Amino acid sequence: MTDKELIIYFLNKKYNNDHPIIFNYVKGQLKGQFTSVKVMIKEELRTFSIDKIILCDAVFSFLEKKKTLYKKGLIQVKPLYFQP
Repeated sequence: MTDKELIIYFLNKKYNNDHPIIFNYVKGQLKGQFTSVKVMIKEELRTFSIDKIILCDAVFSFLEKKKTLYKKGLIQVKPLYFQP
């Protein structure tokens, strides 16, 4: 298992589909997507002691995977203040 796959595995455990970062990346415009990536990288740099390039690649791959799964209808994302 490579470093990138390991990081993506832990990101899947930490960030479920109801997390605001996932919602912001999937439903947001370009600025929202940029903010999501920036915040996620900043949080995970404290967790993983690994090269920043590998971490950025893993975070971007993880978020893009969530976005494609959402577009295919396989996952549902909820806003932070969800009112049924």
